[in-house]
Amino acid sequence: YEEKSIVDAFQEAGFYTSWFANQSSEAVIVKRLKNKVDFFKSSNAEVGVKNFLDENILPDFIKIINNNSSKKFIVIHSLGSHFRYTNRYPDNFKKFTPVMEDTGYNNLDINYKNEIINSYDNSILYTDYFLNLLIKNLSQKKQKTVLIYVSDHGESLGENGIYLHGMPYAIAPKAQTHVASLIWLDDGQMAHEYDINKIKQNKDKEYSHDNLFSTLLGLFEVKTEVYKKELDILNEARKED
Repeated sequence: YEEKSIVDAFQEAGFYTSWFANQSSEAVIVKRLKNKVDFFKSSNAEVGVKNFLDENILPDFIKIINNNSSKKFIVIHSLGSHFRYTNRYPDNFKKFTPVMEDTGYNNLDINYKNEIINSYDNSILYTDYFLNLLIKNLSQKKQKTVLIYVSDHGESLGENGIYLHGMPYAIAPKAQTHVASLIWLDDGQMAHEYDINKIKQNKDKEYSHDNLFSTLLGLFEVKTEVYKKELDILNEARKED
């Protein structure tokens, strides 16, 4: 528990480092962090609360990106598609129907598979909307900006009678270990520092969460002995100064 995390590295490098928690507080990871906002705890929220949406983070996020600090590293631990999928989006995102009207664990049954998948797909649609909101606000900044999105896990939606996530990695189905991710480089200075064609050539390569640490350090040019360029997925695409 004394090992330092990525937020420690950025805070020590002089970045204004902030953590938004819309799930658990991640106390061990952020225990040395000066700036953290725990929406989940401060709102007395429960995992099943319908109106506790990720976009509620946006006003505080905008305040931080508009402050005078020149270097910022912001982490958002969103609810995303965490179970009780129907509670992860407002009603106007109910594109795929029918959905799980009762969002409890009792519905994890093959008889409700269609409803489960529809509810999950609606939550993905809402996550896409949320990421778009973040990008729109970042794109208005004159500074170099970048957004990286990485899921912490996948989700089983009834394949072979398996639901949710958390099975031991050695036996977990691919649905639980194959995660979604994206990197958005703005149209300004940051994008010009990379060969976009080289990045696109690597889009089908297999990576893991092990790559995230060094990729973030490389993106923000944080000098530290723990950086490993072989794990930085953007290293080969970075243009020489």
